[in-house]
Amino acid sequence: MKFCRKLIPVVLVLGILLNMGYGYALSISARGGFVLNADTCQEVYSYQGDTPMVPASMTKVMSVYVIYDAMAKGQISKDTMIPVGSSLAAFSRDPGYSNVILSAGASYSLDEMLGAIFVVSANAAVMAVGDYLYGSESAFVDRMNQFVADWGIDAYFADCTGISSRNRVTPRAMATIANRLISDYPDCLNYSGMTYLNFRGQTYYATNKMLPGRAYAYDGTLGLKTGTTSAAGACFTGVVERNGVRLISVIMGAPYADGRYTDSIAMLDYAFSQPAAQAQPEIEPEPEKPEVLRNITNTGTLADANVYINDLPIADFICTDNPALTLIRVEDLRENGFEVTYEPDTNTLVVVNAPEKLLTGHDPSQFPAVLSVSGYKAVNVLLKQTQEDLGVYAAAVYDADGQAAIDVSELSYLGWVLQKDGKATVVTR
Repeated sequence: MKFCRKLIPVVLVLGILLNMGYGYALSISARGGFVLNADTCQEVYSYQGDTPMVPASMTKVMSVYVIYDAMAKGQISKDTMIPVGSSLAAFSRDPGYSNVILSAGASYSLDEMLGAIFVVSANAAVMAVGDYLYGSESAFVDRMNQFVADWGIDAYFADCTGISSRNRVTPRAMATIANRLISDYPDCLNYSGMTYLNFRGQTYYATNKMLPGRAYAYDGTLGLKTGTTSAAGACFTGVVERNGVRLISVIMGAPYADGRYTDSIAMLDYAFSQPAAQAQPEIEPEPEKPEVLRNITNTGTLADANVYINDLPIADFICTDNPALTLIRVEDLRENGFEVTYEPDTNTLVVVNAPEKLLTGHDPSQFPAVLSVSGYKAVNVLLKQTQEDLGVYAAAVYDADGQAAIDVSELSYLGWVLQKDGKATVVTR
């Protein structure tokens, strides 16, 4: 199978849909989703497909590409024995991370390690292989980033495991990376299609629940990789083939573990219902400017404010259509100890925590009583702890009377957010 270097423009795909007369309303719970026809490189479905998100352990798809590239160049083989030091052996026993148990001073074949990486999402295993190939994780990650830069896709990796919340990939880019891997090195499917692994006498079951015999078994599933962290939510990149049509599905930021599978199945059911799996679904329209009411009474006293950032009140708004959202305007963060700048080249509002900045705060009596939200705003919001920090993108940016607004919980990257009884306190300093 040859890898396609370019995707068909979305406009062309939409034109195909309109000419065929198909319409399909599709709703998913995740922050983003994407389906790619692996053979034609046509976009089949996209929801927030070009928004950078945290990929969690789907990062390992890129890590494995680098490993297979090294095998293709003769730098390593499946029989190569990978030594494990004491630090990685100890890390492999940390119950907070996905791992197979590794022993200090022992060596494991690359064949064993690849099984552990795909089936168990073993973090210490991929780190050990990276150290063997490049001497350090940072050098291994540099090679990963060199590939995505050469390919010209929207991705950046801070580690080789997916643990870091600084990793960022768009759903479209994730599908492209997966397509690169399975096209250039289809042998990877022999590992990602395994439902269980016997690793040195210990049996581990695959994290992928869409494989045969698992809870969400889906006909034609060949692999590929799951991922879960608190910053990323539940993620899944899947490869499915039916009747000669191979699709790659990507779900990022599902709100619960099994949501990545139900969302993937919904997208794939749609995709396989289309001739040649090439069409784009009709996007459900955003609600027409639902009323958004501020969650404080406009009396001008500090005691009435429901959200404090760095001990100062900030205007907050609750959408009547979705009371779970507590929105704050990005520009309002300037008075609460942040630098806010706009980068036109990337269409990004950059928010940087500035501990040295004077806290001026807002006059609550000047808070607007009502805002209107008209869906999502076409701008990125990048949250950074320092100017040097690579930062994390807000998962959703809303259009609040023309201004960018985000949910207050997004600020958890910059400190901690305590929410109780409709009130929120954010501490970043």
